[in-house]
Amino acid sequence: MARYDHRPRSQRHLRPGTPRRAGGAQPPRVQLIDTVRSPPTDGISEPLADAAKRHLDGGGQVLMFLNRRGFAPTLICSSCGHVAGCDRCDSRLTVHARQRQLRCHHCGHTRPLIEQCTECGSVVKPLGEGTERLEEALRVRFPDRNIMRIDSDSTQRRGAMIDALGQAREGEANILVGTQMLSKGHHFPHLSLVGVVNADQGLFGTDFRSAERLAQSIIQVAGRAGRESRVGKVIIQTAFPAHPFWQRLIEGGYPRVARDALEERREAHWPPFSRLALLRSAAPRRADAHAFLDVAAGQVNRLARGGLRVLGPVDAPMARRAGRYRAQLLLQSGDRRLLHEVLRELRPMLEADPAARKVRWSIDVDPIELF
Repeated sequence: MARYDHRPRSQRHLRPGTPRRAGGAQPPRVQLIDTVRSPPTDGISEPLADAAKRHLDGGGQVLMFLNRRGFAPTLICSSCGHVAGCDRCDSRLTVHARQRQLRCHHCGHTRPLIEQCTECGSVVKPLGEGTERLEEALRVRFPDRNIMRIDSDSTQRRGAMIDALGQAREGEANILVGTQMLSKGHHFPHLSLVGVVNADQGLFGTDFRSAERLAQSIIQVAGRAGRESRVGKVIIQTAFPAHPFWQRLIEGGYPRVARDALEERREAHWPPFSRLALLRSAAPRRADAHAFLDVAAGQVNRLARGGLRVLGPVDAPMARRAGRYRAQLLLQSGDRRLLHEVLRELRPMLEADPAARKVRWSIDVDPIELF
């Protein structure tokens, strides 16, 4: 007989991916905060701020998790709406306020932070939150607390990561602000509250593995809370609290998410119920990147005689990166042997083709990153 949990979500425990926690610790309680009803200020809603204060006053430690470094992901004009973009990538430049820089997180290109729009001359402003902005907002809210940001920007100095983790473990830092670097493999004995600041980043991803990865990320970071005698709590800020994903994760944990994902993939014939190979090409000219994959698609159709599904070629989701145009061709098959036989014959053909001289290309079998 099916069993239903009638307790409010704020009193439910988030089931981990493993059967039990080390030392017999209880799994953390989880609560969803609707950011439409409780709009965040600089990334922090009032319910999350109130919970952080309660845990800090009770001697606990707080972790604010946001997998986006920098001050803000976008610099936008308040008048014409122009967004500062990278000259070498189809990407927005991230605001790094302390360094007074705009930085591309894909190719590393930097330029000085501006205060006026290059298009119309109006005032520009940062839009969205990164760990740097979150740290600044927390210092305003909790001026008497020791706040430590741990991300790839703050730990560049040799030994900085070791020092920061040592202070976090000893409880010298009351509030931790961090990215994926803090989500797994660390034991913070005093940590009692985890706030997931922007959970919606992974809720509507283009890759079929997006929900799986979001569940993994939340389970991992939630595992930092309440690892000893104190029961931990996880607060997740989302604009979509009624999304079916949250019910699956909160009520069934990662096993439920995995079961549902497998059923969806079975119906859609995605891995592990089929096999994939991804051909990528990149060139200074978009036409060259596509021409090479057109040759590859023709050869695949000839070799497989309709036994493989060929999708593309198409532009990569970020079509231009570091000055090169990128395209991709996806091969899908329920017959792994056929796929590998085709790839075995395809590779020397492509190496010998004149179109290959104009591009950088690769074949990724069972790709982890599809887009």
